[in-house]
Amino acid sequence: MQTTMTGQDFLTQQGSSSNTCSSTFEGTVYYLQRSILLLAADLVIGPQDKTHGRRSCRIIVAYQNPFRVEFCDQAAITTQAIVLDANSGISNLVGHGSDIALLDFTPATEGYDCTKKFLQEQRYKEFDPELLSDFRAEFIAGQQGSIKPTRVEQLLSLGVERVTGEKPETKPIDSRVFNALQIINTLPLNQINLELLASSCHLSKDRFRHLFKESMECSVMQYARQTAVWRTLKKMDAGMPMVEAALLVGFHDVSHFYHAYSDLFGVSVSERNNPRRFRRVRCFN
Repeated sequence: MQTTMTGQDFLTQQGSSSNTCSSTFEGTVYYLQRSILLLAADLVIGPQDKTHGRRSCRIIVAYQNPFRVEFCDQAAITTQAIVLDANSGISNLVGHGSDIALLDFTPATEGYDCTKKFLQEQRYKEFDPELLSDFRAEFIAGQQGSIKPTRVEQLLSLGVERVTGEKPETKPIDSRVFNALQIINTLPLNQINLELLASSCHLSKDRFRHLFKESMECSVMQYARQTAVWRTLKKMDAGMPMVEAALLVGFHDVSHFYHAYSDLFGVSVSERNNPRRFRRVRCFN
């Protein structure tokens, strides 16, 4: 999930067609709002990579060579297929010539709930890679960005169901939290605060904070910042310059947007030293 990218590179990639092939890309990352499908022939996520700080459950399968996962406590495993908990403490992932598919689910997604249940408090579980064998051709071809955005969500859901044995189902959200989400999706980030949202739900700040965290598994402002990043990217996709889009959505300045982007994706918009480049395909409206 690494990339060599200046701010202008980012704008160029976001505005390009997802079907345009380029030799500079070594794989593709398909983004839903809170889930990711990463496809690459080779994948190295080193010890210093910010991606390891991303709170998400991951399903990883290799269709060629096995890959190695190392953890912060010096434990390691070489495997063909694994499910990793959001708190697994991974420090390094190396897959050379592996043809890897990585399915990534953040809290408040159906995929996250299913994988957490499957793991049963373990930090990882291996699974039979044959469970995802019929996706092989599609995933390998998809390294070039060929998968339709409308197909990505289906693949993520099917992948979870095959591995965990449980079909992801949309979980109900408390109506008060749902109303707060609508406000977060509408207001500029710099106008969102706990008092406003709690008042809209007729709850105390403490009660609302607890209810929101219980429902979404993240804080109010974490969710608001993530949402603001997606709203900024959507405006950029429509041709708006990054600085203008970030300010319009409610970031204090472009540095604020950079920081929120890095927190969400695990890489910096302007990080120059990463050796890999991935095509980015947005798969949501």
